[in-house]
Amino acid sequence: MILHGQLFGKHVTYGRGDTSKWPVAKEVEDFLQKCDLHEDKRLEMFFNDHSQLCCTNCAFLNHR
Repeated sequence: MILHGQLFGKHVTYGRGDTSKWPVAKEVEDFLQKCDLHEDKRLEMFFNDHSQLCCTNCAFLNHR
């Protein structure tokens, strides 16, 4: 988010909770929210210790 602010600071940024406001196609939105390791899961959590977005499977397996 910091790098985004440096490069694209002239427009409003929307977080994951505001995906309905994102100016992207539905297919792109789905791709951005999909877990790389568990393709049937959506990203649902952020772990500050690892600066990583995770699905519930990743959280259970790697971030206990």
